[in-house]
Amino acid sequence: MGSRTRHFAIITVLIAVSTVVVYFLINLYLFERPFGASAEASQIETMFQAHFILMGFLFAIIVVPLGYAIVVFRQKEGDDTDAPHIHGNTTLEIVWTIIPVLIVVGFAIWGSFFYWDLVSANEGEVEIRVQGYKWDWTFYYPEHSVPGEPPRQDQTLVVETGQPVVLTMQANDVIHAFWVPQFRVKQDVVPYNIAIRSDNGDRQVIDLSFANPNYEEAAEAFNYSPQEVRIIPDQPGVYRLRCAEICGTQHWAMLANVIVLDTDDYQAWVNGELTLPADPNFANGTPDTEGYYLDELKAFCDEQEFSGVNCESEY
Repeated sequence: MGSRTRHFAIITVLIAVSTVVVYFLINLYLFERPFGASAEASQIETMFQAHFILMGFLFAIIVVPLGYAIVVFRQKEGDDTDAPHIHGNTTLEIVWTIIPVLIVVGFAIWGSFFYWDLVSANEGEVEIRVQGYKWDWTFYYPEHSVPGEPPRQDQTLVVETGQPVVLTMQANDVIHAFWVPQFRVKQDVVPYNIAIRSDNGDRQVIDLSFANPNYEEAAEAFNYSPQEVRIIPDQPGVYRLRCAEICGTQHWAMLANVIVLDTDDYQAWVNGELTLPADPNFANGTPDTEGYYLDELKAFCDEQEFSGVNCESEY
């Protein structure tokens, strides 16, 4: 085996080993993630893994040859001769231009198809309306509301395992962001307008809040479309909704419980037969007080036999 072939073989092996090592460092230590609790999470996790592998390979293909050259081809003591002068390699430059372009385009196409799948309506999906404000969340359940009466609401997001859900979202004041790490999806929640001007110049106010019993009519009249995000929860448990957009001095406390129940327990909640733990929000206190009801949340997890990663009962 010639020296050039031997060096190439050693570098190839080192690149492969380094890629694996860097991949595991990124995946397990540098970018630790909670487990996935939705169908969307598994797809997003697949994209994460592909990016981690690519990141490990790109790191290795740059650093390994550089490090190898520094160690193996370093100047020997007493050797004052010049190294060979290389002015360029057209073939190499074409390769390292075309291949990255193909990779980027490939990821873009893959991401486009995946994004379209994420935002497309699912058969039989249930609507839940999410209202964010300083500094809490309110959830409205039109599917379980009585026509003509104020919509059913709760401070906790309650969903059924395997049931596709579309979350329509709005903010009362400033931009917030809906983020449940276990679901892997995040969506900015922007404020809505409540006033328009009529043709004669009079100011006409339309209540576009989800709390309005006639919200559907108001939204149609104003041609209003709130933000949407779709999920299919697949792991029963208690999770935590966080605001992911800095929204003010109490941004840290803009929390809500997200409870995923199996079909029987979900129906019991709909019927008022299942009591849920209190919501951990700013109005309830600070992380060091009993106002966050974490003991109550842990007791609920034990009762439902949620444990470990399926019960986010700590702040």
